[in-house]
Order: sequence, then structure tokens, then C-alpha cells
Amino acid sequence: MKLWLKWILLVWLNAAFTFWVALGEYPQALDRFGIVCGVFTFVALYAMLDNYLLNTKKFQIRQAVLISVFVKSLFQLYPGIELAAGMVATAFVEWAIGKIAAVSAYFITLMDGLLLSLLVALITGLISFIMNKFPKLRIKSP
Repeated sequence: MKLWLKWILLVWLNAAFTFWVALGEYPQALDRFGIVCGVFTFVALYAMLDNYLLNTKKFQIRQAVLISVFVKSLFQLYPGIELAAGMVATAFVEWAIGKIAAVSAYFITLMDGLLLSLLVALITGLISFIMNKFPKLRIKSP
């Protein structure tokens, strides 16, 4: 339960700026429902990843992912990255399926989250590299 609460907070923290922007672009309740479902899809994905890393005792990668998610949340202070990901996601989904109530908003949220998760993966790789280069930064297994 704590694992799920952690990811609900972290994913929503990371989605805060984009969600606020999306509320202005998608005033319909069905679209907003699609956005919320998209965000909760990422809550589930990150919670499952965290659980997998915990069960397979990949504590260093788990720590790197957690740090990366925090670092990525700071990118909202410079919203250009968030806005660019949202624009790319919107253009692609609207080109692919058009505007369908709730469905388009859901897939735009998934595409946006995927693009921003790729950024988290890059940050995770960098943090893992640094942790391997400097062994004193490694965590002790619980």
C-alpha cells in the first residue's frame, strides 16, 4: 500500500503542470476523465516497476529511478520540456485517431507520459552511471 501511495504522489507531482495545462485545453468532463485515467495508468506502471525492482533486489536501479523521478519533477519549473512533450503527443494522437471524447485525451496523456518517461530513463541511466563510477554513492541493500 505504501508503494502505491508513493507512486500516486510522485506521478501526480510529475503530472501537475501538464495536468493544469490540459484542464484548459480539455474542458469536457469525459476528456478530463481520460486524462486522469492516463495519469493513473502511469501510477500503475511505475508502482509495478518499483515492485519488480524491489522483489528482484535491484536496489541501486530502484534508487536511481526514484531520484530520477524527483529530478524530472523539477523540470516543471522550466515548462518548455513539458509543453514540447505535450505538443508532440497531441499532434501525433490527433493525427492518428482525431478527436474522440475521452479516448484522445487518454492516448495523448499516455504519449506525453511515455515521452517524459523516456527522459526519466535517460536520467536514471546517468544516475546509475554516476553511482557505479563512485561506489560511495551506492545504497546498502535493506
